[in-house]
Amino acid sequence: MKFMMVIIFCVAADMCETIYEQTPYNTQYECQQEAAVVRNYMIETFPNSAGEIYCFSEEEFLLYNEWLKDGNKPKLTPPADA
Repeated sequence: MKFMMVIIFCVAADMCETIYEQTPYNTQYECQQEAAVVRNYMIETFPNSAGEIYCFSEEEFLLYNEWLKDGNKPKLTPPADA
């Protein structure tokens, strides 16, 4: 199974974009390892932004991509205590 790294990047609460890599990872672990590197880069480069990084399976990625194509907008998951 292949995995796609998907980044939800927000510069304001209502201004979020989805970024994803074109090349899938062979394992979820490999994707997660690279996601940690990307996370650190994003924090250093865009300190006033917010975001989330996911490692979706191919099936999850296709479903998420269809959800976006249906006109839905990416947003951050609210904290559990909100």
